[in-house]
Amino acid sequence: MFEYKSFRENVVSHLSDRAFDRPICETLLNQKYFNGIGNYLRAEILFRLNIPPFVPARTVLEGLESEDSCESGDCVKKENTKKSPDGAKTQVVKEEAADLLRLCHTVPLEVVNQGGKGYDPEKADYSDFKAWLQCYYVDGMKSIRDHNGRTMWFNGDPGPMAPKDPKSPKAKRKVKKEDDHDYTQKKKVAKSRSESTPKKKVVKQETAAKTPKKEKDARPQEARIKNEKTLSVKVKRETTENARSRKSSPAGVLRRSCRSTRQNSK
Repeated sequence: MFEYKSFRENVVSHLSDRAFDRPICETLLNQKYFNGIGNYLRAEILFRLNIPPFVPARTVLEGLESEDSCESGDCVKKENTKKSPDGAKTQVVKEEAADLLRLCHTVPLEVVNQGGKGYDPEKADYSDFKAWLQCYYVDGMKSIRDHNGRTMWFNGDPGPMAPKDPKSPKAKRKVKKEDDHDYTQKKKVAKSRSESTPKKKVVKQETAAKTPKKEKDARPQEARIKNEKTLSVKVKRETTENARSRKSSPAGVLRRSCRSTRQNSK
């Protein structure tokens, strides 16, 4: 805005960039080339030049030179009266020479020269700023969402690159977000139910996941008990077999015969 000459040279020298394939209203929000131009400024600039917002930016800017021939202030400005839609008020509209780059410099300066009465939160009176607006949020003007979901205010034909569906995806997302912030009693109940349902599912999953671990822990203990039982059975068998073998052995027979002789002698 304050470095007008370098700003103009930057735009004119980069018209081959893909950014200028887009509609002019969307290119004006590209801060790489149009630093400081916002939503209401683009509406005011295009309205004064009677440029449809959805025409290719390159076709609007082609033919402009890096040096502004009207910078000295010799360009002619016309003032026409315009009636409001209800026919009650008349408004003076300035018709500028068709140089969009120059208006990108002069229109923001008009807001600055109002002494901060534009979007200044410290000022309660916006009457001067509202009177200055000719297109943005003005009664009788049309509005449509661009491809980025931002509202474009204009008059007349939107242009060949206008979105076919005015309800952009971003607009739908905003509606969903607004629904999420509805804090009525019904919404609270539905929200609490939806929040409690997943928690129950998680608990079930956790218990289902924990059950196999307990079974796994119980299996080694059962195997250990079985092993101990089998060992005890084996030991008992071995002891009985050893006892039987001892009885059937010759030494065992001699012992028994000695015992019987002793008893007979007595």
